[in-house]
Amino acid sequence: MKAVAALIGLLVGCSGWEIGQIRYRDNPDLALVTLATGEAKVVGRRTRDGSREDVQAAQGPNLWTPWTEVGPVHVRISEKASCDELVTRVLRDLLAEARAIGGTRVQEVKFRHRWHWSGREPVCMWRFSTRTVEAEGMAVRENK
Repeated sequence: MKAVAALIGLLVGCSGWEIGQIRYRDNPDLALVTLATGEAKVVGRRTRDGSREDVQAAQGPNLWTPWTEVGPVHVRISEKASCDELVTRVLRDLLAEARAIGGTRVQEVKFRHRWHWSGREPVCMWRFSTRTVEAEGMAVRENK
């Protein structure tokens, strides 16, 4: 019984998480990826005289936004690499997935933390020497 408890303690002790960084200066293509803020989405609405006013997304009909949601995209990568490298690869793969379904950018990107999703910081979960980054977002394209 003690051996089983020791093994479980060892396995739990060999896992954890770390915060990654998004390096926009080194990767200008990532400017097309926007992280989720957790705030209410503000969109524009055209008034009768043709002007635009900002409103919350849930308020009223006749909403106008410069982007059309194409669909959700999701990527998960597990391998032996640095957290920053994995975060960059996940964001590039999200953008590639968005382009594959007709989008031009990805918005509202969230990263998987241990028990929840967050757009505030990219997180790498690690177990032994393998790191995992999981992210999801909404593929969008510009209205013309």
